[in-house]
Amino acid sequence: MRMEQSEVEKYLKRDHKADMEAAAERLKGTVRHTPLIHSDEWSDRTGAQVYLKPENLQKTGSFKLRGAYNKIASMSDAELSHGVVTASAGNHAQGVAYGARERGAKAIVVMPDITPPLKVDATQALGAEVVLHGHVFDESNAFAIQLAKDRGMTFIPPFDDYDVLCGQGTIAMEILQDLPEVTDIIVPLGGGGLGAGIAMATKIFRPDVRVIGAIPIGSPAFKESFHAGHVVEADEVHTIAEGVAVKHPGDLTFALLSQYLDGLVQVSERDIYETIMTMMEKHKLVVEGAGAVSVAALGQLELQCKAYNEASTPHVIVPVLSGGNIDTVTIGAVIQQGMISRGRIMSFSVELPDVPGQLVNTARILADLRATVITMLLKEAGIPMVIAKASDEMHGRLLRRVGADQIIFPERDMGRRIARNLVSGTILDYIELSPDFSLIEIKPQPAWVGVELGDLNLRGKMGINVVAVRSGEHVKVDVGPRTVFRADDVLLVMG
Repeated sequence: MRMEQSEVEKYLKRDHKADMEAAAERLKGTVRHTPLIHSDEWSDRTGAQVYLKPENLQKTGSFKLRGAYNKIASMSDAELSHGVVTASAGNHAQGVAYGARERGAKAIVVMPDITPPLKVDATQALGAEVVLHGHVFDESNAFAIQLAKDRGMTFIPPFDDYDVLCGQGTIAMEILQDLPEVTDIIVPLGGGGLGAGIAMATKIFRPDVRVIGAIPIGSPAFKESFHAGHVVEADEVHTIAEGVAVKHPGDLTFALLSQYLDGLVQVSERDIYETIMTMMEKHKLVVEGAGAVSVAALGQLELQCKAYNEASTPHVIVPVLSGGNIDTVTIGAVIQQGMISRGRIMSFSVELPDVPGQLVNTARILADLRATVITMLLKEAGIPMVIAKASDEMHGRLLRRVGADQIIFPERDMGRRIARNLVSGTILDYIELSPDFSLIEIKPQPAWVGVELGDLNLRGKMGINVVAVRSGEHVKVDVGPRTVFRADDVLLVMG
C-alpha cells in the first residue's frame, strides 16, 4: 500500500524532535538500552575506532521491538480491541506480538514462506497467529493489508509508518548519549524504517554526525531509487539477509532518507557470510544476515562513500547490529561457507599408484599439516576425491602450497579466488599474479571502456587495497555512479 504524497508531506512537517522524545519516553521500561561494545577486531581492520550497537541483544532479538511497541503504545483502547495485523520477515512480527500481548490485543502476523522456523516459532510463542503467504515480503505485505480490511483490524506497517520509525530512531538517541565523539553511524536498509528513524534522529540532535546506509548487492531497491530520484521497485531480490530483502522501499522512509542520509554502500553475499562468522569467532555474538550488513560495510566505506572520505577528523564509527534471529541451519551454512572462503575446507584429487599404502601416505601428509579428512570418494581409475579441513587459516594456506608431487590441488591459486570475489563476472585470463599473491593486476577488457566502475560490481575486501593506475598516477578507485572506466586504466589489488 503506497503512502500518498500529501500524507508524506504532512509527516515531514511534524515536530520531529518532540516526537522522538515522546517515543523514547514510551519505550522506557520496555526496551533495553543496549550498551555499545568497542571492537578491537574491526578497529584494527579499518584504522578507525569502531563501536558495535548490539540490537541483536534487544528483547525479541531485534531493534524492531522499538518501532512496533511505540506504534501500539500510541493506539487507543478502542483501536486495540479490534486487534492488529502486520507483515514481517520475523523481527517486526515479534515486536508486534510482544506489544499486542502487553496491551491485551489480538495479533495476526503474515510472513513470507521462506521465513526461518526460528522466527515463526518465536512469534507464535508470543501469542500471535502466524499466516505464511508469499515468497517475498511485498507479497506478504499486500496480503496482510487486505486481511486487515476484511476483518476490521488495524494494520501496523513494518517500516513505512511515522510512529514506527520514531521508535527505531531511539537507537540513535542512545548512541549519541553514550558516545558523544561518534562521527559515523552505519545502518542496514531494507524498507528503510530503521535507517530513516536513525538518520532523522541523528540530524535533529547532532547534524554533524554522518549516517551511512548499507545494502546487499542482491537487494538493490534503495540504490535504484536514489539513482532515479523516486521510489523504484527492484526487479528481483536475492540475499541471505532476508530482513532487508525488500523489493519496494517505503515512500515516507525514502523521503526522509533522501533528506538525511549521507551515503550508501553495497556489500556482497560473501562479505555478509564472512562478517557473521567473524562476529561469532571474535565477539561471540550471533547476528543474522541483515544485522551483519552494516558491519560488512566497514570494508566498503573508503571505496564507495564520498562523504566518509572527505572527513577531516578521525573516524569513530558505530555499525548497528540490527538483529540476531538466525536459525541453526543457516548458521551451519554460514560456517561452512566461511571456512571454504578462508581456505580451511577444500577439496582436491590425488592420483595414486596402484600399490598398497598410498592412502596411508596421503593421510600422513594431511596429518602433518594438521588437516582433518571430512570425507573421501573413490572415483574411476582409483583416483579419490578428498575434502579436507584445516585447523586454522594458516594451515589452510600451507595445505594449498603442498608440492604438486605430493598432492595436486585444482585451485591452488588463492589469489585468483580473491580476484574472483573482487570483480564480479570477469574472466580470470585478464588477471596476472605475483608468486606470493601480494599483487593482483586486472587489465581492462575492451567491453569495460566507457562503463561506470560501479557497474563492474567492484567489491572491496578487508585488508585489501584497490587503486587505479591512470596515466601513470596512482588514484584511489571511486566506485561512484559517475566514474567511467577508461582504456588506459589498470586496477591493482594489493594484499
